Amino acid sequence: MQNVLYNRMENRLRLFCGSANAVSERFHLILANLPAAVHVEMFDHYRRLTLRGEGLVVVSGFYDVQAADIEKELVRKGFTVLERVEMNAWAAALTSECSCSWVGLGLKNSLKE
Repeated sequence: MQNVLYNRMENRLRLFCGSANAVSERFHLILANLPAAVHVEMFDHYRRLTLRGEGLVVVSGFYDVQAADIEKELVRKGFTVLERVEMNAWAAALTSECSCSWVGLGLKNSLKE
């Protein structure tokens, strides 16, 4: 909340604490920086909470090795991938689940009412 006040955005944002199930309104934009497993749990919420045919979702917080599965599931759920951004980062130990590249996806809810 302090950042909202600091940036004088209090008239443009509504913040609340609760689960996605508590939200019934639809939005033009959803920003979500979460681990891949949490995004997968949220896909239906993203679709339900964005304006159909025009709602945008930006998801990030996962590695490039996870991105193909996430993109495939998002398309299956009715989203169109508009943009994919990768950022290289440093990692102490790499595994098949982890890499040095973080991914962000810009999506559109393509389903019509």
